[in-house]
Amino acid sequence: MRFEDQLNCFYRDSNDLNTLNSIKEGHIIANEFEFDDKIYSLDQVDDIIAELQKEIDQQTEYFNRKDEQAFLYNYKTALLESIEKAEEYKKLYNNFQNAEQELNNYRTLTTRFYAYSSYLSSFNYLSDEVSKNACEVLNELIHTLRTNVEMSKQTSIFAIQDVDLSDGYSNYLLHDKPTVSSTLSEFNVHVYNKTFETTTAILDKVSTVKQETERMLLQFQMELVNEKATF
Repeated sequence: MRFEDQLNCFYRDSNDLNTLNSIKEGHIIANEFEFDDKIYSLDQVDDIIAELQKEIDQQTEYFNRKDEQAFLYNYKTALLESIEKAEEYKKLYNNFQNAEQELNNYRTLTTRFYAYSSYLSSFNYLSDEVSKNACEVLNELIHTLRTNVEMSKQTSIFAIQDVDLSDGYSNYLLHDKPTVSSTLSEFNVHVYNKTFETTTAILDKVSTVKQETERMLLQFQMELVNEKATF
């Protein structure tokens, strides 16, 4: 399997795992679910999660090994030129790693928003219990978004790229810290829509930063290859 195909498989499996965990935790209401074109009953979700987690762990180990090999090769190549060159490569590499981790965090949060929406749409009538549970999940999602943004602000790459992760209404969500009540009022639905809108907007920004850090890293690596070829 090509490396790109393996990477796509990893992202697909990770999204599937997030969805299955949402089913297990009750954020998506279902008596059965589909996985790999097969239908499973709800009592099989733990087994499928364990099986999928094992595959993801193996994929992660493979990518980490490949990544470490590539880093060591390029770091040693840069070190042959100078310590400064090697440190520059190390900084670019760390920037890319940080941006990729942040991107994965926001992707996971976005998946949870979709699961939340699916959970609500599965009901024709929202009882008090369902409404209360939905509001608890929404508060958790807002808290997670705030935590992610605070972590992003502490990551040097976002300051380097001069990226403002919040603007307009999102400042209210992130800094004034509204808490939704225990019923799904019109205000709470508005908060949900704006929180989801903010999350997807930040995801787009983080994706752009990740692409830029990747471009800078690849450009540096290509320069190393070309310089080595001229020796």
